[in-house]
Amino acid sequence: MKYAALVILIFSLPCFAVEYNVGLAGAVGLGISRWEGEFYNFEGVYIGDRLDSEEPIYQAGLALSAWITETLGMQSGLQYGWYNFQYSHTSATTSVDYAGWKVNNLLIPVHLMYGIPLGKNRMVIGAGISICRQLSATSSGPEHYVEVPDSLLETTVGPQVSIGYEMRAGGVSIFPSFSYVYGIGGLSDQLVYSTGSISNHYFMLCLGLLYRL
Repeated sequence: MKYAALVILIFSLPCFAVEYNVGLAGAVGLGISRWEGEFYNFEGVYIGDRLDSEEPIYQAGLALSAWITETLGMQSGLQYGWYNFQYSHTSATTSVDYAGWKVNNLLIPVHLMYGIPLGKNRMVIGAGISICRQLSATSSGPEHYVEVPDSLLETTVGPQVSIGYEMRAGGVSIFPSFSYVYGIGGLSDQLVYSTGSISNHYFMLCLGLLYRL
């Protein structure tokens, strides 16, 4: 309920905007995930208390922004994301690979932006949430692939912060930025051991090309 109220509040702000922008945005980055629990190899030997995954992630789609004043605005969009997870444990004595997951997501970022004018350009600091709806997922083992059933696909919400630089050239804005997102996507709680937990972190380099309306 609190997330819904925040989204409604933020989406009502463009009614008062003095500048609207729409365009395309893409991002490439690194997804870092840690799965904590008690893990054993296939012979029942304990190997550690966590598995780690560090895999590339990609997303692309529409971007929308509205500036209420020269320094206050909001940003949203609708993007498609390709997220990968490959959990493994490596120590001085052993290296074990567990099954990985490939997840396709629909992403809706909702941010408030604070702009610092620098001539005709501006530095932009953003903070808000990212809504992630899993569309499909595939689990990959050593020799096979298994489609994850729809009942295990989730919608998750996590905080997101970003910093970027908006460069204006006529009616076009080029907007490179760096973003960090916590907690979205990943494995369903139903796939995690009852004593385990998973934390997800995403670091992304983003580029937007927006046209002023």
